[in-house]
Amino acid sequence: MKELQETGKPLSLVAAAKQKATKRETIDHASTSREVTAPLSDASDLRINLQTMFMAHPVAAIAAGFAIFLMAFLFPPELYTSLLIDKCYMFLDFRMLAYNSVCVILLLGGLYVSFGGSLSGPPPNMRPESSYNRFPLTVGGLLFAIIILNMTSAYLVIRVGGLSSMLSAMRGNVLLGQEMERFSEEAGGERWKALLNVSAIALPAAWHFSRGFRKYSFVWWLMIGCLATYFPAAVLTAKRNFLIRPVFGMLLIFFVWPVGRKLYSRQKAVGLCVCLGMIVIAAFLGLSVIRKGIQGTTEASGEVVRYVLGSYNTESLIVSGEMEVPGSRRGYYWTQWFWEFPVLSRMLRLDMLREKLLGDKAPYGHLQRAPMLEQHGLTISTAIPAFACTFVDFGWLGPLAFFPLGLVAGLIWKSFLRQNPTGLILYPHAAYAFVEIRGNLLFPSYHTGNCILILWAILACLWMEGGRKRNTTSRPASASRSQSGLLPRSL
Repeated sequence: MKELQETGKPLSLVAAAKQKATKRETIDHASTSREVTAPLSDASDLRINLQTMFMAHPVAAIAAGFAIFLMAFLFPPELYTSLLIDKCYMFLDFRMLAYNSVCVILLLGGLYVSFGGSLSGPPPNMRPESSYNRFPLTVGGLLFAIIILNMTSAYLVIRVGGLSSMLSAMRGNVLLGQEMERFSEEAGGERWKALLNVSAIALPAAWHFSRGFRKYSFVWWLMIGCLATYFPAAVLTAKRNFLIRPVFGMLLIFFVWPVGRKLYSRQKAVGLCVCLGMIVIAAFLGLSVIRKGIQGTTEASGEVVRYVLGSYNTESLIVSGEMEVPGSRRGYYWTQWFWEFPVLSRMLRLDMLREKLLGDKAPYGHLQRAPMLEQHGLTISTAIPAFACTFVDFGWLGPLAFFPLGLVAGLIWKSFLRQNPTGLILYPHAAYAFVEIRGNLLFPSYHTGNCILILWAILACLWMEGGRKRNTTSRPASASRSQSGLLPRSL
């Protein structure tokens, strides 16, 4: 009664005003709050979890990747030789340490500039730029396309005996690695991998789009179909990256916008990462057994060391100048995404243009590098780190290329926080490249062309569906733009 007398308003209106003011104050002081409400749609209330958001931050991804290098830098050479037989060159290689450290410093410098003089990034209470439940045709069409790609990839493998080969490998009758080379040629070359690669890129963003729709809706069931068809198809390929990459992207989204009302603490999130890491190692060893016939603890440990650290042993030879890589100082690795851009590379004959401008391309893949490594007494052939790819392209000036890469990564992270299609497609790809910086230059790489094509297709569908709704609505155009939020403000 006292408040009614003072304000002249009903108690219900006073209480509503206080609740609204409290909510605004919580968002304004998001840096000290545990969560921030960021509604994506009418069907879901997605909240940014400030306790775990740092685990998806680009600085965290860079730190994880550089930590693997430091492990290689300090790995005991006697243990390395006993596990892999090869001579260890990477132990306390200070030239490699200096080169890689400058690359990381300039990469962080690019992030610092992109974030406006801070490495923490933009404020976590950034509002979403679109409501994807207003685009059922686009989201449903994307999910349906992923299901078709998954089923087609699985069909191509099964048609040439891929399933029977995997079963035989699991029984120990054949090595799956040799069988894969055989049925890859019979299944239309690498077409089945290319189809599944598109699904792997689009799956994290598609999962996030589908979270804006109600449970048991048609889109929700399509998302279940995507997961049910993708992972069996990925297992058939026996390729670790097809299993790890989409799970990694979905995990990044989960750390920023958790599922349901329950928010994970930092301790639980770290525990979840540890558990997933153990599952990844178990899956890695399991695939190694059926692919290469790995047996015993020593061989299993050597396989893990080879995969995680072996590439830095190769980089040590490259940086020291003992190993000369064909096609050096021509920028092939950093421009590969352009020369091998899907569709356009064949239409415009970019391979011929590259050969005229750059000459012979640098070796890519472990099969092309194997003879080069054998000349230096190395019996294992692995990928080479992004640092080594940069050294091959630009020599000691290579670290300068990491500064603009940091600028781009910062812009993508800000787009990711706004739940923009650009960030949801590109940021998981970039973050995975930073964590896996020990294995090839993954961002930019030939995968980048696929990412750009998928992004263009999604943006075009959003624009067309938004235009159709604007043309058919009976409300004034100004009201439609201000109330419906059909399209993001900036793409």
